[in-house]
Formats: sequence, C-alpha cells, structure tokens
Amino acid sequence: MSDPTSNGAPDDTPDDPGDVSGHVPTSPEAAPASGRVVHLPFPGVDNDYGLSPRPRVRARRVDPLLGLDLGGVVITRLIGEGGMGRVYEAHQANPARTVAVKVVRQGITTDQTMRRFEREAEFLSRLQHPAIARIHIVGTYASDLGDVPFYVMEYIPDARPITNYVHGRQLNLEARLTLFKQVCEAVAHGHDRGIVHRDLKPGNILIDGQGLPKIIDFGVARSMDSDLAITAMRTDTGQLVGTVQYMSPEQFGGDPEDLDSRCDIYSLGVVLYELVSGDMPYNVRRKPLHEASRVVCEQVPVPLRTLDRKIPKDVSAIADKCLQKDRRRRYHDAGHLSADLQRVLDGQPLEARPAGFLGWLARFGGRRKRVGARIGLLLLAAMIASTDHLGLAVQPARPPHDLVDFTVSF
Repeated sequence: MSDPTSNGAPDDTPDDPGDVSGHVPTSPEAAPASGRVVHLPFPGVDNDYGLSPRPRVRARRVDPLLGLDLGGVVITRLIGEGGMGRVYEAHQANPARTVAVKVVRQGITTDQTMRRFEREAEFLSRLQHPAIARIHIVGTYASDLGDVPFYVMEYIPDARPITNYVHGRQLNLEARLTLFKQVCEAVAHGHDRGIVHRDLKPGNILIDGQGLPKIIDFGVARSMDSDLAITAMRTDTGQLVGTVQYMSPEQFGGDPEDLDSRCDIYSLGVVLYELVSGDMPYNVRRKPLHEASRVVCEQVPVPLRTLDRKIPKDVSAIADKCLQKDRRRRYHDAGHLSADLQRVLDGQPLEARPAGFLGWLARFGGRRKRVGARIGLLLLAAMIASTDHLGLAVQPARPPHDLVDFTVSF
C-alpha cells in the first residue's frame, strides 16, 4: 500500500496487498555498507510485531518504530506495508543519505531462514545494476521473541509501479516494450549470478521520476523462504494477505529449493500481459489459496492477440512462452527473454516463434518499405513467370501417331 503523504503525490496505486513500494532509491555516490549483519538491542513494541505489549493511543496509534536508531539509520516515516513487512523512509548518518528500511514481519521466519538470511546477506549486497535497488545493509535487531530481520535499501523518490506509470503516461507499445526490456536486463543480471527474485510484480518494479526502472527486493523472497509463507497468511475472513497474481505454478508446490530463474520468467510474463493489454491473464484476487492455485496451475490464459487483434503476433507469442505451465517450455532466463524483446523492436525473427520466409519478408518490408515493395514486385513477377513455365511443362506430349502424320504430310 502506498502512503498518501509520500512525496505529496496522490495514491494511485491499485489495491495490491503485496505492494509495499512508494519509494525508490538512487545514490550512485553512496557506496553501500559491507552488507554486514548487525544485531542491535531493541525496546519492546506492541503486538503488531509480536513483541511485548505497550499502551495504545485510542484516537491514533503511534508507530513504535518511528524515530528508532538502527545502528546509525534513524527511521523517520512509514512508506507502506505488505505481506512481508513494513517499509520506512530513514536517514543514514554515514554516509549521509536518505534510505529505505524494510522490517520483515515476524511470523514468516524460522531458525533455518535466519541462518540463510545471514549467509546470503553479503551475496545479495553485491548485486550492482542501475535498475536494481541496492541493498546497503542487511541486519537484525533483538526482540523479546528473537532476532527480527531488516534491510536498509536504496531510496527512490517519486516512484510508481510500472503498470501505473505506463498507463498513466499512455506510452505507446514500443515505449512499453523498451521499458520492459530494461527490467528484463536487470533481472538477467541477477540470474547470471544465481539469484532469483521470486516476487516480481508491479509493486516491486518501480519507475523513478526520470522514467527509469528500479527493481526492489531482489533476492529477499529467496533468503526468507517467503513464497508461500506470505500468501498463507490470512485475515479473519479467510482472504489472502499476500498477492498470488504473479506467482508461477511451481511456487504453489511448497518446495523453495525447486525454484529457478524460470519462475521469474512466468511472473514477468504476467507483468508483460498487463502492460500490453491492461488486463490480467486471470484474476485470482480475493480467492482462497487452493482456488488461486488451481487457476494458476490449470487455467490457460487468453492469448493477447485474441484480446486485441492490434497486438502484434510476436508480442503475443513472447507472453505465451513466458506463461507456459510447463517451465521447460518457457525462456530459460531473463537474458533470453530480453533478447527476444530486442528482436521484436528490431523486426527480427523470434526464439518464441521462428518465422519462415514470408514472415521475414513482412518484417523486412516493414522496416524498409521502398526496398520491400520492389522485392515484392520482383517476387510476384517471378511467381507469374514460373507459373507460365509450369503450365507449358505440364502440357501432355503429343502421341506418336501425330508425329507420323506430320511426317507423311511433309
């Protein structure tokens, strides 16, 4: 959810319980801290975090984390809240800069995930790509119920989820594909280093004030084993707290070790579908987990081309390949997806849909209309000539007696 006071901008983010954005960072001059894990004493707070109770204010509850100092990082305001925790704006003393702090919700961590959290902290901090929000510090603070993880991340002002941005700006298809390709290149950077995002959705794919993409929470879901831990959390009415709209079929299998880069490809396919059409491939909002799982694992999405005949076949083919239920039929990683998007922009044949000669001619003619028209005329003339020749060639030969009659008459 977005904070309506964030940057003075209206809250136009869709009702996505998993969207804890509303921030985005960029500070090239700010070299990250070492990715260290810090253990800080922490005073008791209210039961929202599962810690010791404290008196509540009837009219308005004061967030107990506001003003707290996490080792030189002072939390100043709440940005948003989602299934995995809360995101705050904060000020870091050294180096002096504004940062974002994600405090992981208690109840989705175990001793095993805490050990993994510490083991992967430094690894995650090494992701360096202009479209990936940097993780400056990964740490924990001590509570009455154990250590609570937090992340100090790059802060990105004036950020909007990618879907809100493209629809609000009414970008044309080429601009949308170009922006989405930049996102895929950033995801490929992680895939090349063995890091799978596992929670790609518009709320984690932000566009900053300059129109540049920035992916947040890269690797966080993996380190916290939070795929189903988040979505399994329910309200009193039985509804899911976390979003499952962008989860791949295998993420419902319950085995986090069985996931690879292709689960990100599926999620990117859902985002692409939404960017191009404005619709979701299927709607599992407000469905129980078992029903959402059935829809995602069994229901075949309507092809983009069927929704709108104006959508190019190649774009529809890319989305179809990303959304295959069998992950062996998807792109292997985001690098291959990005390469096919570039082929669309260049008018070249796709990996997703190899083109024959006529497909190549259509693309060639589309890019070079005058040359394409001349080639078309030449081909047409050649076809007519070959047809005439074929007609002569298949004429039945005269029987032998015709030849004899001709000879006699001579």
